[in-house]
Amino acid sequence: MLKTFGFLISRGSLLGCLNRSTRFYSSSTTTSIPDIGDKGNDMIAMAKDMQSLLKYKDEKGIVFSDKEWFNVLSKRAVAGLPKHMGFEVVDINSAKGELTATMVVTDNQMAANGYVHAASLTTLADTACGFSCFTNLPKGSSGFTTVEMKLNFIGTATVGDKLTCVSKLIHSGKSTQVYDASIYNKDKLITLFRCTEMILYPTIKNNNK
Repeated sequence: MLKTFGFLISRGSLLGCLNRSTRFYSSSTTTSIPDIGDKGNDMIAMAKDMQSLLKYKDEKGIVFSDKEWFNVLSKRAVAGLPKHMGFEVVDINSAKGELTATMVVTDNQMAANGYVHAASLTTLADTACGFSCFTNLPKGSSGFTTVEMKLNFIGTATVGDKLTCVSKLIHSGKSTQVYDASIYNKDKLITLFRCTEMILYPTIKNNNK
């Protein structure tokens, strides 16, 4: 069994390990992968690890189930900005390109006017779309980056409100993907969000230079 970001993925074909120096997955051993998500909030190490996982998955022709993606992405949510925002993945439907996440509004996410800060809602929506993008990356890609976003704030929230964000894949291309997200405060729609993700690919080194 493969331990990915601290979660066990129950699939024999996913045997692998993370080399501590290169952080690269390999099928040569069954040693558990170090739980880097809980080690010093090291987002750089986690990013390298995710790139290695994507490469390993493509090389082996592995297709993750929604449960497996849920395990991987839930562990990513406990580091970096998602951790400080209280971001939590609650459901993934990769066949529909959908991901649902929640966030409980805290004092640190408030604006001076007594309502949730626009940047907090932006972070929730952008993170949900980004996590969803991981589940829809084309083969051979190494990641993505947000290059454009637009939001409409049509409602608000305050401390203690539990927000639900539903992201959905609108366009799936090899160079870009477009996602929509809707944020709800209980049953009330408070934010409409659309972003474009640029798909990244490994840099090919030219040894002739």
